[in-house]
Amino acid sequence: MMGWNNVMDFGTWWTENEDSDLCLFAMCVFDVLWFWRNNIIHNHKEWDFQMLFKDCLSRFQEFSSMKPKLDLTLDGKVDASVLGSEAGIAAILKSDGVWSEAFAALNFIHVSSMLEGELAAISLALTAAKNKGFDKISIESDCSAEIRGLNSGSFPIGWGYPIFSECLVKIKDFVSVDFIYINRSIKSFTDLLAHGACVEKIHAFGCIREVAPFVVTTLC
Repeated sequence: MMGWNNVMDFGTWWTENEDSDLCLFAMCVFDVLWFWRNNIIHNHKEWDFQMLFKDCLSRFQEFSSMKPKLDLTLDGKVDASVLGSEAGIAAILKSDGVWSEAFAALNFIHVSSMLEGELAAISLALTAAKNKGFDKISIESDCSAEIRGLNSGSFPIGWGYPIFSECLVKIKDFVSVDFIYINRSIKSFTDLLAHGACVEKIHAFGCIREVAPFVVTTLC
């Protein structure tokens, strides 16, 4: 499936792959397999593929927690597309100004208002940034009320939404978080992704060239 015919093919794939997490997981698989192989031969342990996979995930998480946080500020654009009680939310995040290297997070949720959808998009961006190891982020949104509320930590109409409190809690995971108000037209591509997530009920996270290649083609 991966086009590997021998060990050298795997080595080529591993050294040229740009997804560091995938490369790390692949090496954790080999590490765990060697451990299991010794237990099977020397301790007569029986194969259990479910447990083996769990060990692989545990080993990967162990190494992931050791990775240093990136000393870069992540730039994010968020938006929500609400149709009735259904919403598609999207976040486009990039750290080096190169759109082809940006990553996107999309989700489909149920909300009671547009405001709740916009707050959910910000929460999604904060979670995605934390999972990628960043501790500094600026998030752009066209919802001035929520931007003022999040920057001040006080948002009277927002206290009715648990998602607002959730955002305040997630902010504490970062060294620096800036919320910036922008004109809606500036983030039209984020709006396009949010609309697609709503209509197609999409849940996705990954490199933008894989999640939404049409956006990269347009921006680059």
